[in-house]
Amino acid sequence: MKKGDLLYELDPTPFINKVEAAQIALEQAKLSNQQLDAQIAAARANLRTAQYTARNDKVTLDRYQRLSTMQNVSQSDLDKVRTTPADQRAVGLGAERADPEPADPARRARR
Repeated sequence: MKKGDLLYELDPTPFINKVEAAQIALEQAKLSNQQLDAQIAAARANLRTAQYTARNDKVTLDRYQRLSTMQNVSQSDLDKVRTTPADQRAVGLGAERADPEPADPARRARR
């Protein structure tokens, strides 16, 4: 034996397997993150839709109330319009609870 001779060689298989497993775990995490991003985008879109609908219902209610004071709309129609904003507020509250932003500490700090 002389200087520089190889004394022993480690089997690289376990290390290669660990690297491959880590790469697979990383890819799975990336896919999971993409799915969560898509869910966040959908929840935000649903929230915006509920907010726009609620605003529209508020405008409609205000219009019906003005018409009601002039007796240009039936009480039944006014009652129907009055129940709609309450329904939308309930939907809006559910959408706000589903908002994923508070779960992210960095986003929470910016609020």
